Amino acid sequence: MKNLFGILFVLLLVACSNSEMYSGTSAELPPQHVEKCKVLVVLPMEGDYGVRWKRTADWFNENLQKAFEIAGIDSSIALDIEWLDENKVNLDSLGRFLATQNKDSVVIGPLYPQNVDRIAQFFERKIGNQKTRIALMMGTDEIIRKCSKQDGFFSLAEPDITQSEMLLQQAIAYGATSVSLLVANTVYGSTFIDWFAFQAREVGVHVGGFYVYNNKAEMDSVAREVFEQENGYVICVPDNYKELPRYLEIYRESKSKAKLLFSGSAYNVEFFKTKEAEGIEGYAIGTDPESGFDLSYYARYKEFPIPGEAQLYDALMLSSFAFWFNQKIANRPFYDALVYNTTLDGDEFLAWESSAMARVLKGILNYKSFNVSGASGKLNLLREKTSSYTHSVYTHWKVVNGEPFPLEHVSTEGSKRVTAYKSSTNWGVQASASEFDSSTQFRYSPIQDRYALLVAASAGWSNYRHQADALTMYRYLKSLGMDDDHIVLIVADDLVENPENPFPGYVYDYDWEPLQEDVHIDYRLNDLEPEDIISILAGEKKDGLDQVIDGDVSGNILVFWSGHGIRNGFVWGENDSEKLFTYDLMKELLQKVTKEQKFRKLLWLVETCHAGSVCRAFSDVGALGTMCIAASDENETSKAIYLNDEMHTYMTNSFTYVMMEELYKVKEDSVYIAMNDFYNYLYRNTLGSHVSVYNSDRFDNMYMSGIAEFFVSRDDF
Repeated sequence: MKNLFGILFVLLLVACSNSEMYSGTSAELPPQHVEKCKVLVVLPMEGDYGVRWKRTADWFNENLQKAFEIAGIDSSIALDIEWLDENKVNLDSLGRFLATQNKDSVVIGPLYPQNVDRIAQFFERKIGNQKTRIALMMGTDEIIRKCSKQDGFFSLAEPDITQSEMLLQQAIAYGATSVSLLVANTVYGSTFIDWFAFQAREVGVHVGGFYVYNNKAEMDSVAREVFEQENGYVICVPDNYKELPRYLEIYRESKSKAKLLFSGSAYNVEFFKTKEAEGIEGYAIGTDPESGFDLSYYARYKEFPIPGEAQLYDALMLSSFAFWFNQKIANRPFYDALVYNTTLDGDEFLAWESSAMARVLKGILNYKSFNVSGASGKLNLLREKTSSYTHSVYTHWKVVNGEPFPLEHVSTEGSKRVTAYKSSTNWGVQASASEFDSSTQFRYSPIQDRYALLVAASAGWSNYRHQADALTMYRYLKSLGMDDDHIVLIVADDLVENPENPFPGYVYDYDWEPLQEDVHIDYRLNDLEPEDIISILAGEKKDGLDQVIDGDVSGNILVFWSGHGIRNGFVWGENDSEKLFTYDLMKELLQKVTKEQKFRKLLWLVETCHAGSVCRAFSDVGALGTMCIAASDENETSKAIYLNDEMHTYMTNSFTYVMMEELYKVKEDSVYIAMNDFYNYLYRNTLGSHVSVYNSDRFDNMYMSGIAEFFVSRDDF
């Protein structure tokens, strides 16, 4: 989440040393036998927030000293805290400074995702020899995926995938059958853009509208369109709380009947005090009510904690345990000490109060590890969980009399479980795939030939996975005996000697198998226009278009397309709007090749976002023998997986990875896989999007036909 549910990340550096770069305030420390642990806190400090962060830190240090007194330990530690306002500090300079330190310490912050992203880039690039340790309290799915393989990355909350589903579930609880999304296209909003449509389908609610604005200039017109057109529930995801007043102003001006639910980015205690905010509601990362932290906080300060305060308290507590461990037991890397003290082994108990902290401090001296819970919930930071939270507690809040009143607390664990932490690298599709008609009967002439068109429709190092996937399919076809004169391969061919390639001369698949050897490329991406695909599949040669597929009613054609997609278009090249292979082009192609009898069967496999918006042309045309299996429906994004730390890019896509793993069974195990089983396998195992099929009822009996007929003869089984 963003704004005030805070992103906290602990960059582990410079232990027990004074920063030469920054100065700040420290909590009052006892005069004797105290070791100071330097902590740098980078959070927004304006107004009420600076007061809240500091008093939470002071409260923690007070409880820590009480814990040492209760434990009867002569020596003790205390956190020496320096504060930086993330809205004022030069984040690039801060990132460089943190990334080049050679010792361990604790840094907490920043809060806002775009600022976390700016600092994280310095660790991703590994500036200097020291791998600075990052512990992130919470953030977007994309940031967590970037950082999850770095040593010392810790998250004290789930990413916003879960918040998105929480908001959908709340709309359903209110009786919604249709829910729309209004979202800023930013680092924060990206998770909602990627997951909202997928989750809506999973929980059984219709996506009413998908409204995205790219900047403040677009915000007014897009918000006005939503509020004037939608009558159901609208989940509002502003980039930050500063956009909230304008949201509400437009909402009132339009006299909208829509019902609004806000994401955590709208949470701001200062704005909540105004009359304009009265009655609005939403979800935010919260405090575990079973911990008693919120009630103790209220008794102490006469108000409830804001999102992020419980996580700040827990981050300080875990850091203290790790520092104590290193002082008294073993001088390990700081992140190792954190992991040691947050295992699933040992005693399970609530640890944030002073008496409970005393138990941990004494236990560490006896080499014990603990399964502890803090103010925010269970604190299990396990390596196999990519050192991130596996569950969180969310607060459903509503502004009442100028205050964010907690209506309920909902946990992603236990009886009110919505979903455990599942990033786009481990989401599992739960719904069942469609049932096909098993009585369908078709008659086709014997197969005489097989052809393939392979298209990687993107360019650039960041799109490595699209070309790698196309080359993986090319290698697979060649290994089964298909000749180059039956394969048309279209790629940008800008990876082998790319200046960002740490392995010049090589391109690898996700298993580190080389892909660049013995490859015959027919066309570079820049040599063609999207409409040339029609000529290639229709067998029409012309200037600059020598290699085509001249098929007939005895030949099966396989098309594999990997790249980016927007609604109603597959992106061609770098730009996402100037060149597109559109729904209209797909419809024209299908009508042409069908009329001219250029295939026996035509199967498209498509790996793009919003693929269904183009692929629905198959169902609309309804041509016999044609079918498309797409990675995503028209509202969804497809998901990249396997981020390579050395290459700084994703190696493949979820849909393609699952598909190739299944196809290898055809080759290596001589398994005959029916189309029904092939599709259902893709549907069940593709992560983060719903694999969709188009025109299956005009293709063949899905139980009797098999995927292998596009690769090998059935006689080979």
